[in-house]
Amino acid sequence: MLVLITAEEGVDAQGTGHFVASKRYSQALAGRGLTPLTPLNAALADDYAAFADGLILADGPPIHRGRYGGIYTDYEQLLALQTTRDELEFALLGAFLALGKPAFGIGRGADVINAALGGIPCGVRSDAARGRIADGLRVTEHAPDGSPAAFRHARLPVFGVHRAFDPGCAADEFDEFADAAAEKKGSLAAAAKPFILLAGAPAYDRMYRAPAVLLNKTYSGAVAAAGGVPVLAHGDARFAGAYLEAADALLLTGTAFFAPERESLPKLLAEEEPARDAFDKAVYRVFKAARKPILGICLGHQMINVYEGGDVIKDFKLTDGVEHMLYPHTVEAERDGFLHELFGGTFTVNSRHNDRIGALARTMRAAALSPDGVIEAAEHGELPIYTVQWHPERTTGGSPEPYDGADMSPLFKWFVGLARRERR
Repeated sequence: MLVLITAEEGVDAQGTGHFVASKRYSQALAGRGLTPLTPLNAALADDYAAFADGLILADGPPIHRGRYGGIYTDYEQLLALQTTRDELEFALLGAFLALGKPAFGIGRGADVINAALGGIPCGVRSDAARGRIADGLRVTEHAPDGSPAAFRHARLPVFGVHRAFDPGCAADEFDEFADAAAEKKGSLAAAAKPFILLAGAPAYDRMYRAPAVLLNKTYSGAVAAAGGVPVLAHGDARFAGAYLEAADALLLTGTAFFAPERESLPKLLAEEEPARDAFDKAVYRVFKAARKPILGICLGHQMINVYEGGDVIKDFKLTDGVEHMLYPHTVEAERDGFLHELFGGTFTVNSRHNDRIGALARTMRAAALSPDGVIEAAEHGELPIYTVQWHPERTTGGSPEPYDGADMSPLFKWFVGLARRERR
């Protein structure tokens, strides 16, 4: 059973927008037989709703006051807003309600439900001066100050709690939600478009300062623009088999990490990087065994080579005297490889890596080389497994990196096309 869990949004140190999905929620689902995924694009709300069995709207900053008839009088009040998250969550909730599928709101998520149904947020985290519970919602618990602490819908499988989330808290409401999700029959076959599973990077979320999964928006945007439906995996190897059933193709992403406080980064990398490694390896193996399409980008390019028996050279600039970090260059595509068909022989790419492939795995063959001999792309000799060292997701749309780089949109359209054929 598949449950969608929304994520917080933010910007990293280099100014790139990202999603951060807290593992607190996915850990609560693991013991109930539910598989967590994070939706990433509001325009695909109907596809997500057809595919999944339930929706969890996570806690976080307040929703925009205009959603319930309020106004802003102080610019400082606008700084915490995540309006694209508002768009995603209201669109998802509408799609799930239309299908009669269960929704569970926590804190901010409860405010989304209340406002979407015509109420005014009135939970303990609300910044509304006065609140009103929407028609159809029944308060099941009050906070010490008298405001609603929990509610459920009189007819629909819709639940909300305003207290801080913990797997041991909100047991009654959460169990009812899980039971309702178990009764639904969402499936990959019900979705019209191919679903692409994105493996994220280690992070701490902003609300709980606890383990989470990070994904730069450039990945999800490139997949969605190519006609696929991007979903973020929650980085737990226990779900690898379930994710295989939930997606048509796999994308292993590049290096990234995020912590609200920079001093937390050493602890984050020491504890969460191994978890990422274990997850990426587990999910790669099941997708490979099923012969489903796989695309590796940057770190994904390197690790697929390792999984196949090759190796990686760390900090090769120190031994080779070659700089590939934030330094664009050309690549030469092999004539019989997948890139030559898409982009021709020579084209310019971005470059964001300190490590490189050393010995190429016997099952892989080089598909492109840089002028200084770095293996910049590879493909499996028999299976639909492809890798690139650069970041093609950053060279789509109106602000390509670099400005004169090849438009990589055809790569994502081609990969989504492989996933579409896999569905058939």
